[in-house]
Amino acid sequence: MPHFFINRSDISGDICVIGGDDFHHLTRVRRVKVGQKISLIGEDKKKMSCEIIEVGREQIRAKILSADAGPDTFPADEKAGLDFTVYMSLLKGKKFDVVVQKLVELGVSRIIPIVTERSIPGYEEKEKNRLERWNRIALEAAKQSLRTTVIPVEHIVSFRDAADQDASDMKIIANPGKGQSIRSYLEEHRGGTSISLMIGPEGGFSPAETESAESRNWQSLQFGFTQLRAETAALVLASIIIYEWSI
Repeated sequence: MPHFFINRSDISGDICVIGGDDFHHLTRVRRVKVGQKISLIGEDKKKMSCEIIEVGREQIRAKILSADAGPDTFPADEKAGLDFTVYMSLLKGKKFDVVVQKLVELGVSRIIPIVTERSIPGYEEKEKNRLERWNRIALEAAKQSLRTTVIPVEHIVSFRDAADQDASDMKIIANPGKGQSIRSYLEEHRGGTSISLMIGPEGGFSPAETESAESRNWQSLQFGFTQLRAETAALVLASIIIYEWSI
């Protein structure tokens, strides 16, 4: 069973109260019963093993049986290791939804949508509703993949702002067929602790955008011999980077 995140205000002594979306998921999807065990993550990042003691009409009450010691028990990707930001260009339809879900499952630290020259016009106008949906997807993916932190999908920014403001040790702009190979680049930068990856839209970055990013110390990298769709490139490159830092 996935674990669930809980606020400090929902804990009183050794009793946790679960309501809202998590209550509906546990009762309607998981169909939990009194006596079942569930895993909760507090705001202090402690993982708690709990037993359900009451299933009400609007909330569940669970008793804390044990709690871990905190960060030392976290998965490797969530310790003080690689701080991984993905700047993802806005995509058509629900492709961006899938990218958010899979990037969270893979283990990135944050996702920032960006508007590029070739992005869909006007897509950012309904930002509030889209951000709410993307963050719901990210939360569910974090629960399902047993991550101990909620991974944010941040506000949409322009390509220029993303290129200007990022301060990561390593800054990669995906540019198939151009630049150094991703393998050799990562081998040369093993000492870095933060990395940002920028993925373009369906039509790729414009030459002006690539030139602008490179002038701001972003490294254009090539990553194979085939032309990947934007959503595929995001997942493939993120997987390669996370793999390289896990060995």
